[in-house]
Amino acid sequence: MRVHEVEAEWHNTLRRYNSLRCIIHTALNFDTRPMQQAFIKASITFANGETLYLREFVDCSSGTVVKFSYSYHAQTAHENLLFRYDNAPHKPPLGFVEHKHCADGQIIAATAPELEAVLDEMLYQCSYF
Repeated sequence: MRVHEVEAEWHNTLRRYNSLRCIIHTALNFDTRPMQQAFIKASITFANGETLYLREFVDCSSGTVVKFSYSYHAQTAHENLLFRYDNAPHKPPLGFVEHKHCADGQIIAATAPELEAVLDEMLYQCSYF
């Protein structure tokens, strides 16, 4: 997959989910970098005030998408954590790189979900499913 295909996939996915009545605002910034890399930032605001912030730095030079860094952060209208997936290092080390921060404060091993899976989890958290 090439960077332009990743961009099209993000636009198409967000457009599909944006048609749901529970989403009131979507912003996407896709910054294409040299050598088939891109920095992607998006935010989605839901009707109940909850927000999903998405960030990825990807490399497509090998023909597959490699996520160098990512964060999918969901929060309530009062800015309390619902969940966050990321691969940021922790001190002291967690014993795993990819992980999920849960609303109860627990941090568990979790691989990076695909964009649709994060959106579906947010919709489930918001009780839209």
